[in-house]
This record gives sequence, C-alpha cells and structure tokens, in this order.
Amino acid sequence: KGVAVDSEGRIVVVDNKSSCVLVFQPNGKLMHKFGSRGNKEEQFAGPHYAAINENNDIIVSDFHNHCVKVFDRDGNFRFSFGSNGEGNGQFNA
Repeated sequence: KGVAVDSEGRIVVVDNKSSCVLVFQPNGKLMHKFGSRGNKEEQFAGPHYAAINENNDIIVSDFHNHCVKVFDRDGNFRFSFGSNGEGNGQFNA
C-alpha cells in the first residue's frame, strides 16, 4: 500500500503521519526524503499509496488534498492531477 520498489531496487515508503516520502537503497540505507504537511505542490495532507512508473517517477495519492502527485526519482515535483469533488477527474476522499 504505502511501499513501492523501482526498477533499480530502490524502496519508496510513504509516511502518512509525517506527510513525507522516504527513498531507501536496496540495502535499506536511507537515500533521501521529501515532502511535508501542507497543500503546496511539494507537500502532502495524508499521503497513502505509492507507485512507480516506467520512468521511475514516484506517484503518491494525497488523500486530504484530493489529488495524485507525481515526482521524479529524486523527489522533485513534476505534476499533479485531481481535485475535490465527484465529477470527472475529481476525488471525494
């Protein structure tokens, strides 16, 4: 749920309580973390799930911000999609 592994074996963990994402080497050593609590592009309000795409981008569902955020492998914000609501492309979390 809150854990994903990229094609290089790096382990991505979503820390819901701290509103951040941690990236570990395959051996478990912390490489870096990103995010904080808030509603800006690089912030989270209840991150829950993580996935990795074919480019090793990190995709995180942001529950209370009602969106999905995409970051590059180094944790730099790329884009987000979704908003609060029940229409097309909206999330009612």
